[in-house]
Amino acid sequence: MSRAHLNLKVTMPNKILSFEYVLKCLLEWHQEESHSNNNTNDISILKALKLLFFVSAARTIKDTPNLLLDVVFNDYRAMPFGHVESGILNEIKNRDGRLAYYIINNQSTTLIAGTNPEDIKQEIGEEITNEINASIEYLKRKNPRLILMSQFELVDLSHIWFSWKHYFNQGKQVGLRSFPIPSDAIKEEDKIFSLQSF
Repeated sequence: MSRAHLNLKVTMPNKILSFEYVLKCLLEWHQEESHSNNNTNDISILKALKLLFFVSAARTIKDTPNLLLDVVFNDYRAMPFGHVESGILNEIKNRDGRLAYYIINNQSTTLIAGTNPEDIKQEIGEEITNEINASIEYLKRKNPRLILMSQFELVDLSHIWFSWKHYFNQGKQVGLRSFPIPSDAIKEEDKIFSLQSF
């Protein structure tokens, strides 16, 4: 990504649509790895937010602009359950989990009848969809079973990351359970995508 893309402005509706495109990709990955033809899944709000963080962080490099982490999903905070994209969480709460294409709750994600998630690509544009696709493919290579981990295993995995430990502790020192994490802190740390590797 060139530095010019850092000036790109992503509105909240576009941010949510980008998240919905991530959901689409996660559901496809879940179906591949679980070898299931039905639509059952465990992509809960918590699991989706954990996986969104790993998608956002996956291909980041120190001192290099990144479209997902710097522009699209640029509001990560250290919270008790790990890294959370605060804007996405707030929108999910505000909408009671009913987005444009999906309904997401504490158990699973369901496609809204009559919608076609393929339409999201046109709404958010090729640049963002390509970046999300590349990050998902990177995660599949690093740990194809990541998608089958439980939401609390994913929480444990995010708790290993230095950026969460450091900024969550900073927040606790001033009595906060939510503290901003600069994208540079995520970019420059070792990326861990498996509990076994620790």
